[in-house]
Amino acid sequence: MLGGILLSMHNMYFLLNLADQAREAILADDYETFYQSWMNSPACKDY
Repeated sequence: MLGGILLSMHNMYFLLNLADQAREAILADDYETFYQSWMNSPACKDY
């Protein structure tokens, strides 16, 4: 049971952090750079 809880906490942290980075890129008017760096990252391969 603890494993599922920890995995859920990790996933929420990851997605909230990703959304925060996207929000900052949008506000800085640099979303395209953020998008390209995300698409070229190893983390994107899992989606």
